[in-house]
Amino acid sequence: MGFGTNTEEQKKKLERQFNQPVLLVDQRRAKKNDPRKNLLTIKQAMTKYYPQLERWVKNQRLKGKIKMDGALDDIEEGTSYIMRNLDKIYINKDAQRLLGLKKSWIRDTLNKSGGFLHKKCNLSLFYYEEFDVYAVSDGMHRLILAWICGVAEVQTVIAGTHKKGTSAQDCIDKEYQWFISRNFENNQLTAADKQLMEKKADKLSKDQEIAEKLFKELEINCGSIGADDTYDEFQNPVPPDFNYPDESIDNLVEAFNDTKSIFYVGESAWRLYSDTALAVWTKRYTQKDIALVKVFTILSENYRKLFREYLSSEEFENIKVEYWTTKCVHGEAIVTAIVRLLCRFNGWIRSNNKGSGLTLNDVEKLTNHKKFMKINELKHTILSCIGNSVQLEFEFDF
Repeated sequence: MGFGTNTEEQKKKLERQFNQPVLLVDQRRAKKNDPRKNLLTIKQAMTKYYPQLERWVKNQRLKGKIKMDGALDDIEEGTSYIMRNLDKIYINKDAQRLLGLKKSWIRDTLNKSGGFLHKKCNLSLFYYEEFDVYAVSDGMHRLILAWICGVAEVQTVIAGTHKKGTSAQDCIDKEYQWFISRNFENNQLTAADKQLMEKKADKLSKDQEIAEKLFKELEINCGSIGADDTYDEFQNPVPPDFNYPDESIDNLVEAFNDTKSIFYVGESAWRLYSDTALAVWTKRYTQKDIALVKVFTILSENYRKLFREYLSSEEFENIKVEYWTTKCVHGEAIVTAIVRLLCRFNGWIRSNNKGSGLTLNDVEKLTNHKKFMKINELKHTILSCIGNSVQLEFEFDF
C-alpha cells in the first residue's frame, strides 16, 4: 500500500463514510428507551456543534495545504488495535463533550500536521450489539480529524459492549461512568460539560432543575439545560433559537430570578424584548442578550421605539459584536455592555437629530443601583456621555 493512500477497497469504504447512514429511527418519534435516539453521525454532530466546519474544510481544500484523501502515514505493523470503518462509528450526543468541542484544536492540529496521522489515533469505542454499530467513547476529536481528511478506517479498541435490549439511559450511564473515570482527573471540563454530565446522571441541583423547567418554557438551551433540539425532515438536529451551548446557566438564572441583581430583567421583559436580540446578533451570548433586554427595561416607551431604530441603523451594524463586552470593567461584562449600549444610543440620537438625547433621569434605573455606584469607571462614563454630552469613542482591535 502506498504511503498514506487509500486502496480501492478503502475508497469504497470512504464513499460509505461520507454517506454514513442515519440509524433507522425517527429521532422525533423514537421511544425514550431506544439507544439510537442519542446516536449522531459524524456529519450530524458537526452540522449542529460546528456548522462553520464545512466552509473551513472547503477553503483548506482549495489551498491544498492539508491532505484530504487519506492519512499521511500507514498503519504500523504489529499493533494490537483493530481497524474499523468510520461509517460504523457514531457519536453519542448525551455521553460525549460535544458542547465543549475544541474547534480551534481541530483547525490548529490540521494546519500544523498537514493531515491525519494514524500513529496519533487510537479510538476507544462502545459496541451496540443490537444494531452492530459503535459509539466513540474516547478520541472524538481524532475521529473528526479522520472524517475531515477522508480516512476510511482507524485504529480502535472496545471499551465496553451494550448488550441487546439495553435501554438508552443505561447506555448513557455506562458511557458516562467510563468517561468520568477516564477524563475527570486528567482534563479540565467546561461549565457546560459539567452541566451536561449532571443532567444525564440525574444529579441536577435544585437551581438547575428550576432553570431546566423555565428554560424549556422560554425556548432556551444553555449548556444542555432547557429546551431540547427538534429535527428537520432530514433528521438533522435543530437547536432552539436561544442556544448557548458553551455557557453555564449562571447569567440567565441571575437575570431571571435575582430581583436585587443589577442586570435583573425577569421573565416578562425577556418574553417582550429578547426577539430583538435574535434579530440584531447572529450568534448567541448570554451577556449581550441580557444587556440588550436590560436596556429596554431601563428606557421609557418613547426611547424604546428609538432604541429599536438605532439597533437597525448602519451605525450599530458597523460595530463588531465583540465590542460590547471586550475589556469590560472589573469583570462586569453585562453591566459594561449596558453602559456602552446606552451611551452609543445617546450619541446616535444627538448626531441624527432625533432629539436632545437622554438625561441622567432617563437612566436612573441603572445609576441608582447600589452596585453601579461602586463601579467608578462606568459611573464616570455615564456622567460624561449622558450628563455632559461627550460622545463615547472606544475603539478596540479584534
